[in-house]
Amino acid sequence: MSKSSDHLAEFNRNKALGLDPLIMTQMEICNHLRSEFITWNSRLQSINDAQQRKLFQTKLDLISEARIEYCQEKPLIIVDKTPEHILELPLAPWKLSKNAIKMISNIGYKLPYLDTWDLRCYALDEKSRINSRFLGLENTEDRTNVYDALFNSYGQPKTEVDASILIEDGGNLLEMLVPRGEFEGKMQPILRSKQIHDLLL
Repeated sequence: MSKSSDHLAEFNRNKALGLDPLIMTQMEICNHLRSEFITWNSRLQSINDAQQRKLFQTKLDLISEARIEYCQEKPLIIVDKTPEHILELPLAPWKLSKNAIKMISNIGYKLPYLDTWDLRCYALDEKSRINSRFLGLENTEDRTNVYDALFNSYGQPKTEVDASILIEDGGNLLEMLVPRGEFEGKMQPILRSKQIHDLLL
């Protein structure tokens, strides 16, 4: 692609996203892009029409490009442009944050070392069943008590959460795709320590 074509593509992208780098500061651009990501990601998760989902994903692709260019935001795994036959990024099951797991350990449950992407950190297993290895708790009663305090039988948290808003903006969605394990390539909702506090204590 020629330089003139590159400039035209960038101009069209900025116009589509409501950006004007000549008059907007970097902070204004980044705040605007963050807000746009939250808006369009939320819409993508709630719409079923295939054509609309395709349009929303295209918008998210443009936002990701712009955030990398203007904000130097490079999550560990960047969402690639979605092929036409893939119209959504599915969510992985809910998983506990490291601080949430630490809190559970601190109140007296004996937990093994759990890597960030260990399947035992998830409410559901890879077949969407209640995770029989939840938190690596060997005692069945302990495992059942902790699970039932936090999640329902569908693996949904028993507290107010929002998987359409990024964690850094107060929600529960991680701004990267799962890098490895059974749910690699999916978007990750995280149940945070402050959200489980009242459920367990």
